[in-house]
Amino acid sequence: MAEKEEVEESTKKGGRDNATRIRKILDAKEIKRYNGFTDTDDEYLAKVRDMLDEGAMPKTVAKRIFTEIKDETNPMKILAAIKRNLPEQFFNQTASAKDVSMSIPKEVILSEYLIK
Repeated sequence: MAEKEEVEESTKKGGRDNATRIRKILDAKEIKRYNGFTDTDDEYLAKVRDMLDEGAMPKTVAKRIFTEIKDETNPMKILAAIKRNLPEQFFNQTASAKDVSMSIPKEVILSEYLIK
């Protein structure tokens, strides 16, 4: 796995965070082109990739996932480790929290200082 060397190199440098390392593993052609995933698995992995791109994955979760999958080459075991540490309900909670925060009207208060 060519990407595994990149992941190991970034680990040695210490300049990359675990979310970036997980993203590289998920972008490996062995994972992207794996035919054993169901449509549900593919959708789940797409949500994980989006979360990684947005930086929405908690650092502790990313560290736990990376620790489990860094030496793994079996795509099904990688998926199982991610699902074990990042259940589907997590996406539902974060999506509803975003929807609520977007729907609350924001109040702007101008002080007398700005009006004069």
